[in-house]
Amino acid sequence: MPKIQLSNNGSIEGPELKEMPLKDWLAEGERRFGADKTQWKWKCSHCGHVQSIADFLELKKLGIIKKEVDVGRIVYFSCIGRFDTRIPKENVGTIFDKKIRSPCNYTLGGLFVFTHTFVISESGEKIPVFEFAKEK
Repeated sequence: MPKIQLSNNGSIEGPELKEMPLKDWLAEGERRFGADKTQWKWKCSHCGHVQSIADFLELKKLGIIKKEVDVGRIVYFSCIGRFDTRIPKENVGTIFDKKIRSPCNYTLGGLFVFTHTFVISESGEKIPVFEFAKEK
């Protein structure tokens, strides 16, 4: 069973885990969705919501996400329900829901890491990422 060492004192293992160098992950995104990264799509690994950088840019344009936030770094890591305040809080799914609602407030930066793919940065850091959504 594949095992990924995340830090000096933490690891994760599972049958479907995979590591991918950053350049290969970027190439896969371009192959699936084209060169315009705002149109790339990721699927939240908790609720299944499909989101793009364009979705997060819309929240930025509306002032919901602060302009200094780099949405290109959160779109593959946190579900948009975590940020979109237009959605009533009771309609945003949580990790503890009995029935999964979409979008949710899940992030890969928390205690529970629900993903199969880890991108290896140029510095060697292993970054958990949402899976790419289905191609165009």
